[in-house]
This record gives sequence, structure tokens and C-alpha cells, in this order.
Amino acid sequence: MIIDGLNEKGLSGGLFNFPGYAEFQKVPKDAGARSMASHEVVTWVLGNFATVAEVKDGIRKVYVSGARLKQFGNNVPPVHYSFHDAQGNSVAIEYVKGELHVYDNPTHVFTNAPDFPYQLANLSQYQYISPNVLPPIQAGKMTLAAASSGAGLNGLPGGYLAPARFVRAFFAQQFAPVPATSDQSVTAALRLMAGFELPTGSIRTSATGGGEGGGVSGNETTEWTSASDMKALRYYIRTYDKPDVRYVDLRKAAPTAKSIQFVPLNQPQVIRDLTP
Repeated sequence: MIIDGLNEKGLSGGLFNFPGYAEFQKVPKDAGARSMASHEVVTWVLGNFATVAEVKDGIRKVYVSGARLKQFGNNVPPVHYSFHDAQGNSVAIEYVKGELHVYDNPTHVFTNAPDFPYQLANLSQYQYISPNVLPPIQAGKMTLAAASSGAGLNGLPGGYLAPARFVRAFFAQQFAPVPATSDQSVTAALRLMAGFELPTGSIRTSATGGGEGGGVSGNETTEWTSASDMKALRYYIRTYDKPDVRYVDLRKAAPTAKSIQFVPLNQPQVIRDLTP
């Protein structure tokens, strides 16, 4: 089961939490061979396609069912999907009320529920966001300057709700300088993503309260952050407890892979001693 990944053709994508909205298709009796469970879609897409155009065509030819997953508390994983190709195209895929919805995604941003049309409608309320520092206000002969520096992107929504994260992520990447190299792009992507990692203790879940957490009490945490270089074909990852960056080079790994290979992520963290 692939939650997030990159294939050797430069297609990347993942599944995202979509509770309260996800409702999958009913599979006709004669269509079992053209169907899969909701948690299998990313595995199927990355195993069969190279571009977003192929994904958009292929997803319309299959059925996606709401099969229960034992490892998910014997519940149906309520998910929706985002895919990006090396040509710069993005697509959002959602199943709502048993119907497939395929959306071109020019924002290249995706988060959890609500649905993608809601996220775009919400984003449209923030036309005033700008990276430019504005001049002081003139009140008669009085000049009222900002109390501190950092006025760029002033007015962005805070918190970790998905709509707030969608808006912040859009403007963060919209105004980011275009890096000159792949390595610089990966660094920039991971730096931007750091602004969305959940600090432990910021979101507490309850086994009886419903909502986030899947029926488990504890602290919601960003377990890993990844970045896909879709041209150099490298998948970068860092984890919560080991934030040093690691990667897999698909140009080296894919041609020689004859079966599924597992790489543990619990290697010792690299911390350099700079003492002279």
C-alpha cells in the first residue's frame, strides 16, 4: 500500500485524509476485474502511468470501492488523491456521493478535507495577500509604520485546519523564487513544507471525541515529510524523530529491482560535530 510516492517515469502522488466527504463507487457484478479499494489507488497509478493525462484517462476506466481495511480499524479509508507529473501538470481526484470527480489543479496544492472546489472557493477570498512590504499609513501629518518587520504575506490564516494550510501553501509556493538547480529546488520544497509540520502537542486527539485520530487518544504528529524531484527521479524524505534528509535514487534502484525492496528509516541520525 503506497500512501505517497514517485515512480521511475517522474509521476508523483499520494492519498490524503477526506473524512465526511469520501464515498466510493458501487462496483457492478461483472466489473470486479476493473476495480480496486480506495487505499490501492496510488499503488495502481504509480505502477501503471507516466503522466497526469494518462491518470485522468485511466481512472475513468476503473471502479474504486469503499472496501474496509483491517489495519484501519476495519473501516473504509476516507481518502482523496493528488498526482503531479514531470511536465508540471497536477490533478485532484475525489469520490463524493459515489461519483468520480477529476479536477485539473493549476494551484499544485492539495490538503485534506474539505473537497477541492471548496478549497478553491476559499482561496479566492485572499486576493489581497502580497509578499510586498507596504508603505506606512499617513494620518494627517502623522506617519504610522508597522510595529515590526515581517509584513510580507500579512493576513494569511493561521492554525492547522486544512483550508488554512491550503491557502498558506499556495502563497508560499506562488511567491517563492524559482531555484536554479534540482538540489536547490528540493531544499526549497522541504523548507516550505516545514511550515506545515505539526508540532507535537498542537493537536490532541481523543478516543471518544471522534474527528482526527481514528479513535485513538494522543498527539497528532507529522510523521514524515517528503519531496519528489520528478526530473532527477529522486525521492527525498525526513522523519519526525530523524530530520536529516535521506533519498532514494530511482535511476539507480528501478532498473535493478526485481521485487519489492524495503528500506528502514530508523537509521541513526547524522549530527555533525563542528567543534574546532
